[in-house]
Amino acid sequence: MMMSKNIVQVITSLFEDSKFFLLEAQKHAERDSITDRYIKASLLLAWAAFEGWINKTCLDIANRFNDLSVNERAFLQEKRVNLDKGQFKISNGDKYESIENKLEFLLVTIAKSNFDKSTRHWRDLLIAKELRDSLVHPKESRLIDYKIHMAEDTIKVLSYYLNILSKKIYNKNFKI
Repeated sequence: MMMSKNIVQVITSLFEDSKFFLLEAQKHAERDSITDRYIKASLLLAWAAFEGWINKTCLDIANRFNDLSVNERAFLQEKRVNLDKGQFKISNGDKYESIENKLEFLLVTIAKSNFDKSTRHWRDLLIAKELRDSLVHPKESRLIDYKIHMAEDTIKVLSYYLNILSKKIYNKNFKI
């Protein structure tokens, strides 16, 4: 199975940009306002790359694996399932899934990886997701003082999961 080169290039570029902004944050660590901007850019770009890779992989699998159930295929395509003349069919209606659910499905069902929500990596992913959500859906209760290590940790954990999936699904390392 092979991802489209254009999508892979975009995703790789987003991760490279995320690392670039992390390096800029590290260089300007003593200048709070500039450092804060670089950290936020790094976090958002890392998540954009991660979610893009996960979503593209889900669609690749839905389109190429013939042995998926209707529910699995609909899940991967983020579509609803309807009963039509006594048979379950994928509808045109959207049904969005969380990135955590998609990741779990890919790890367990497709990659056949050991998956344990009590691991440090899963905990780190949820912390990284909380950081992402604090930027994408700002609320008074989520205001965070962003630190360089937060961007570093986010890039590490997202890379960790992408490498596992890339090795198991595409038989190659995810290069970032």
